[in-house]
Amino acid sequence: MKKQVSGISIKQSAKFIAVLYFIVSAIFCIPFGIYAMIQFGFSEGGFIVFAPLLYGLFSFIFFVIFAFIYNVVADLVGGLEFEIKDAE
Repeated sequence: MKKQVSGISIKQSAKFIAVLYFIVSAIFCIPFGIYAMIQFGFSEGGFIVFAPLLYGLFSFIFFVIFAFIYNVVADLVGGLEFEIKDAE
């Protein structure tokens, strides 16, 4: 059975992506940031601890733009199409 994504919920999808990117980047950035602060002092390593917040913010902004463009294009030419089947 073929299905088509005709639109993306801009606000909800952007919130989801922002939180997801924040979590993934925090897993890596916070430990490395703490290590850098211990090794080089707060001025060198402090930024990387706050990087997940910036990563989440920018992913929200850029996904809003992406979702808006996707919705416009999907109205013009149709959305992404995929096939699904019932699990056995």
